[in-house]
Amino acid sequence: GEKTANVGDGDQEILCKTEVRMCGDPVAAVCATTEAAAQRAVDLIEVVYEELPACFDPREAAEADSPDVQGYGREAHNFGPCCTQLGSNVGKTVDEDTLSNVKSFMIIYVMTMLIGTVIVSLDGYDLVTSLSAVVATVSNIGPGFNLIGPSCNFVLFSYPIKFLLAMFMIAGRLELYTIYMMFTRVFWKENR
Repeated sequence: GEKTANVGDGDQEILCKTEVRMCGDPVAAVCATTEAAAQRAVDLIEVVYEELPACFDPREAAEADSPDVQGYGREAHNFGPCCTQLGSNVGKTVDEDTLSNVKSFMIIYVMTMLIGTVIVSLDGYDLVTSLSAVVATVSNIGPGFNLIGPSCNFVLFSYPIKFLLAMFMIAGRLELYTIYMMFTRVFWKENR
């Protein structure tokens, strides 16, 4: 584009055209053959600023009539949770079977976390390290806390615990129901 430089995702303005949004935004550029000539040109530049409306409160900024301080338009921002309704489910309740399935999944998830934490802590690690190792692997969320924080890794665990945590990671990826079903008699029956 005109008067722009290719930075990041697309063209970015080099100089502010009509509005300056913060202190330090460039408003003028000088090019000269000597430093003295450049200084004379800088002395001739006169910029008049008019204060734009501002908003310093997050709740106020979320209001429909608040100023658009970034200049992107209010449609470009998501101001909080949005609910999209598919179909005509207004006023309908969730059936008992669905609630039961969600509750059983939550129980399995929490029990997996608790049992895994106890097993990992038996290897001699504190509760925070043990719990965050299990949560990080089952939920596949990355680093944990304490001894497996962002600047550490899982190398400190014994091989059996590493194997258990790897199994938790696989279980978290493939869904807990799928993995735990493999340990039931019904799954291995010949004529199921």
